[in-house]
Amino acid sequence: MPIVAVVDPARDGLHGNVIKTLKANEKIQRLVYVSCNPTATLTRDAGMLCSPPTKKYPGRPFKITKSQPVDMFPLTNHCEMVMTFDRMSKEEFDMYHGVSKHEKADEKNAVDVKPATKSKEEEHKEEVKKEVN
Repeated sequence: MPIVAVVDPARDGLHGNVIKTLKANEKIQRLVYVSCNPTATLTRDAGMLCSPPTKKYPGRPFKITKSQPVDMFPLTNHCEMVMTFDRMSKEEFDMYHGVSKHEKADEKNAVDVKPATKSKEEEHKEEVKKEVN
């Protein structure tokens, strides 16, 4: 069953461990982020949530699907931002990274084949060895 997570971090934004947990848990299909600091920490956190998987932040990335400013403090310059992220599907992720269905099939059926001929570099090394001996 898909899970929706809602986060409302302090001005410092999400801790790295929280981002790691959100990305790694692929049961979380939607993330609602309420930000009081949209120009700094939300943009930083969104970048990490939407980036490709890394060793530090594994899991399929999210994509931004909706954003809505909310004026909680009238007559001030401050505005909150509510942003919705949805997890990329496997197909979107593969498309985003340029992996086609044909490439996947080729990778699955790939066999390591060594070239039948030697490279020019290998031939040169052999010639040098012969000359030295």
